[in-house]
Amino acid sequence: MSKKGPTIKWNAQEDKALCDALIEKKSKGKQSDGGWKSTVWIFVSERVADEEGEGEKTPSKCQNHFKNLKDAYADNKRLQNMSGFGWDDEKKMVTAGDSQWDALKKTKAKVKANLALWKNVAFPLYDKMALLCDGHMADGGHAFHPSDPLPADPLGWAQDFFDGNTSGIDHGPGSGGEDENRDNEARGK
Repeated sequence: MSKKGPTIKWNAQEDKALCDALIEKKSKGKQSDGGWKSTVWIFVSERVADEEGEGEKTPSKCQNHFKNLKDAYADNKRLQNMSGFGWDDEKKMVTAGDSQWDALKKTKAKVKANLALWKNVAFPLYDKMALLCDGHMADGGHAFHPSDPLPADPLGWAQDFFDGNTSGIDHGPGSGGEDENRDNEARGK
């Protein structure tokens, strides 16, 4: 059984300092698709320590808190993309009618029901998190759904193959494909 330390409270200034430090490191090319190096988290921890707050914000606590902020960002982004929901950029909060929020609360899917917790709750870090997360976190945009139609064949080779036209398809060495035939002609074979 792992022993957890005391819960650390984060204030708005610390959240902003964390995001600003990561944005600074991102602008210097220190963000990869896999996340951030440990030296970045040390830098972030030092920046957050400059703010007035409760408890020590170690590099690992900063990293864990950023995961929570990413989850909050993902929730807000997901809600905006749901039918009947929108975004108030001035208030930095998701908007919807009471009927949409009520339907969300009543859903049996726990994930969706938890989204209802964002009713009347602002997420002022949305724009900063968008800079840090878009393109670096899974959002389901490229997920395969069995009911989706197959994508169009960008090269057209599959349709040619099924139509019996295989002249443009390289079948490998010794198969007499176009490239091999052209090479053989050039060598006088």
